[in-house]
Amino acid sequence: HVPIISANVSETINITANVTDDVSVTSVYLNWTGINGTSYNVSMQKWSGNYSYEIPGQDTIGNVQYFIWANDSDGNDNRTIEYSIQINDITKPEINHVPVSSANIGELINITVNVTDDVEVDKVFLNYTDVDGDNYNVSMNKYDDNWSYEIIGQDDIGIVEYFIWANDTSGNDNQTAVYQFQTLDVVKPEFGLFMVSSLDDDTLNVTIEVTDDVAVDSVYMNYTDLQGINHNVSMIQWGDNWSYAMPWPDRVVGEIECFFWANDTSGNENISFPCSIIQTDIYSPSVVSRTPSRINVSVSTVITITFDESM
Repeated sequence: HVPIISANVSETINITANVTDDVSVTSVYLNWTGINGTSYNVSMQKWSGNYSYEIPGQDTIGNVQYFIWANDSDGNDNRTIEYSIQINDITKPEINHVPVSSANIGELINITVNVTDDVEVDKVFLNYTDVDGDNYNVSMNKYDDNWSYEIIGQDDIGIVEYFIWANDTSGNDNQTAVYQFQTLDVVKPEFGLFMVSSLDDDTLNVTIEVTDDVAVDSVYMNYTDLQGINHNVSMIQWGDNWSYAMPWPDRVVGEIECFFWANDTSGNENISFPCSIIQTDIYSPSVVSRTPSRINVSVSTVITITFDESM
């Protein structure tokens, strides 16, 4: 018999012995003890002058002990010494993963992977680089044969790159290819507080708050003045507020209909609620001239006073 000294996890172990006798071999037995400590005494199968038996594959690393025992037709018996087979784990963990193709800005990104091993998975890590170029190597959380981790929502459009690495309790490791996915901005700009104030006698300051999950690019005000002329004007930014100095010629009283249009740096656009600006007369009239100009006049004198606006 040529002793078996090693085998791999899950592989069948073939034990073969050549047994001869000067009269006749009656039976040959294999006595073996598995890694779990259970002993078996089994009859070996004969073919020509050889006897064999296949020990089932073991499910973990360790040692299998065995010896061979034989007897002949006259009751004589013999046995080998006890041998030890080292069971090795050389199989890498198997990683099955459906790559993430895209994610929206601000949303958590769930990375899930199925990892199995012929013995036992030890650890699984996610290595990723975010849109800002910062790299992270984080331990994934296990549930059954699945492992997962949630990457925090990204604050800008760009590319997130990642791969998954796993090892087993025997030190075998494996990793996926490097994957990439695009973060997308699908959120329109949002409109907030709308205000109108007076800059001077002939100008109104129109201000509206506009925010976005990435960045507002431009804001326009569309309005039709009291003469029926339509205007589409670019507004000036200061913080989250955008403003426009709207002319108020001659302080004409009336109502102006308007709306706002905004887009962000990703091309998402939005149109505001309809709005109106009511121009009212808040100034007292001033005397431009009067006749006669003298103080003492007769009772029958016609006095004419001219104001700077219609009365």
